[in-house]
Amino acid sequence: MPWRTVCEVVSRSRDKGHEARLLSLGCQGAALEGRGIPAGSVSIPKEREGLEQEMKAVLEAWPCDVIVWPLVWREPGWRTRMVSRLGIPLVAYLPGGVYRLADTLYAARRIGVRAALPYIAEALWPKRRQLSRWRRQGFVQLIAMTDFTADAARKSGWDRDTVRAIPPGRESGVEVQEEAALPADFQEWRNGRPYYLFGGPPSGIRGIYELLAAFEQLAEKNREACLVCLFRSDAPLESARLERVIDGMKCRKRIYVVWESVEKALFDAYISASHGVVLPFVTVPSEIPLAIIESMRYGKPVITTMTGGTGDYVKKSGMAVALGDVDGLSASMLRLLSDSACYSDRCAATSSAYRSHPDWDEMVDEWLGCISGRVKPVHGEAR
Repeated sequence: MPWRTVCEVVSRSRDKGHEARLLSLGCQGAALEGRGIPAGSVSIPKEREGLEQEMKAVLEAWPCDVIVWPLVWREPGWRTRMVSRLGIPLVAYLPGGVYRLADTLYAARRIGVRAALPYIAEALWPKRRQLSRWRRQGFVQLIAMTDFTADAARKSGWDRDTVRAIPPGRESGVEVQEEAALPADFQEWRNGRPYYLFGGPPSGIRGIYELLAAFEQLAEKNREACLVCLFRSDAPLESARLERVIDGMKCRKRIYVVWESVEKALFDAYISASHGVVLPFVTVPSEIPLAIIESMRYGKPVITTMTGGTGDYVKKSGMAVALGDVDGLSASMLRLLSDSACYSDRCAATSSAYRSHPDWDEMVDEWLGCISGRVKPVHGEAR
């Protein structure tokens, strides 16, 4: 999602008359091509030795008035010192969020210590000191994904009027694709029963094990409830383990699993026909994943976990439970099935939240407002 966001910012900024280029810090120098990537994007080696020289070479070819630079709380000091020495005004954005130490330790038990180490470091890093350093190094504006993270920055000493929360965008009505027809075998299996939908990679970081445990409880209390799991197949991850877990469940016949990625139109059809979407993240690399925003388009409540700004955003229209709270997850699912007034209220709130959410074009306008509002142009209009 952070990659989608920056690609949209660059592409749509160009459409609005600005000069914008995308530079990625990667493993080697190369042209970047692919779906959604703006033309002319390049990658340079990110190693400490030589990065400053690589950046200077890029800036000789791409003279600019401002650099928009991604930051994480554990950002190494050498990298921000390097970019500050380039002598160009800096706007920072935080593609991640704010992580509680207790949550990252829970994540370590679920996804392993090595995979959780970046999140543990994010939780432990002294934010006040880091923000003060960034300000001294010339960062004049901070863009966060959520109010939750923006407020954390303000509470840690960042100037209130120089931090802005701008969520990732949504598709406009013009860009929405038509839904596909649901498969006949699925329709036969469903037989009109209500189902909750999970979509994503087969990985514990998405909270799938907590969801399966919660659904086992739900299935004992509601004889009609079903669960549909659409697992992406771009990486096998924990597919074999998950298959064993699912096959061993007492309610196995009420779980429909697709192990191959489905096209977007079909994915949307599964969302549209669902009772609600359950995405109980153990941790989120970037706040408000697009899967949440895309699910809200159909007015179906989203149930998630209180993982930083993600849960804070969802609970205003859907439901959010504490991380690892299997009982709470099951209770939320049951309530949306048994309490029709609550369900209608959450559906209406979800539809309203989606309509008021900025589309990609509006999101880019907000980004440009932050950039141009804080940077004095060097060569005419800010680029």
